[in-house]
Amino acid sequence: MKNLTIPKIVERKIMSHNLPNGGYQYTLTIPKEYADSLRESGIDSLIVSFNSGLCCFPKAHKDTEKAIMKFLKVHKAFAKLFATPTETESRRVKQ
Repeated sequence: MKNLTIPKIVERKIMSHNLPNGGYQYTLTIPKEYADSLRESGIDSLIVSFNSGLCCFPKAHKDTEKAIMKFLKVHKAFAKLFATPTETESRRVKQ
């Protein structure tokens, strides 16, 4: 069996910047260690998936997005985690 490592979980602040048109732009930084390892691998962009959750994957090849969708279809618990909660589920969480 392959050695599995537990993913690192870090808290990141969401920064907002006022735009000249009165709107906002939001910025979320990624950990330096992760960015450095991507850069060393020649990867310069991420695919971001969001709904109720937020996750990102390195854009390693042209089929990365298809691979993510296939992964979510196979791993229903992950798909459920990132799905938009129904109105009933939202009320249950707030209580």
